Amino acid sequence: TLVAYNHRANQDCNVAISGALSDRLVDMWGDLLFQWNNRNCSSKWKLLTVMIGANDICAYCLTGYNQTITNYMANVRKLHDQIYKDAQNLFINYVSLFDVSVVMDWQNPKCDIVHLLINECPCILGRNRQRDAREKVGALYKDMNRALYPYIKSLDGERDDIIVRIQPILENFQVYNQSYLSTLDCFHPSAFSNAVMGTILWNNMFLPEAQKLKNMENLLP
Repeated sequence: TLVAYNHRANQDCNVAISGALSDRLVDMWGDLLFQWNNRNCSSKWKLLTVMIGANDICAYCLTGYNQTITNYMANVRKLHDQIYKDAQNLFINYVSLFDVSVVMDWQNPKCDIVHLLINECPCILGRNRQRDAREKVGALYKDMNRALYPYIKSLDGERDDIIVRIQPILENFQVYNQSYLSTLDCFHPSAFSNAVMGTILWNNMFLPEAQKLKNMENLLP
């Protein structure tokens, strides 16, 4: 990333790193645990939302299609193994993957320059962009979810003090208009999108699996 982060010094318990691949999960967990311990809340009930994998998808042409899935799942398992060692009284939302290629239809010359300058989402928008990216990414996120779902479900009931749930808030994600994307790079979600995603995530926590929302359509203004 372009910014040097010191997550152990911030105060908001948000340790996400823009551009991070899933191999940073355990490092980010360590930073979050440090903050929780400083707040003396290690024994209190906490809510953790894990949303990662889009950048793994963005780099699929560099890593390889099948290796992207293998690496992603290995990193998810490492994270949960570490959480089980370190934490108690935790509800974990795991946001499943979505079709990153939907942003391709909402690009403009200014955003193209940004993608090329920082090689953002390299295999879809950046300097390594692939002609068949839409087709490959449309299949890849589904295959990653097919691997993720059974693993997360296998954790159900393993511990009474750590609850893990899949939240499919973006599985059927579509960009309905430009307001869904940042004007800086036409890739990251806008403030509007973040607000809608937060609302859907919260609502989904109280819905049974069959009724969980999988896109933003029901909350359009």
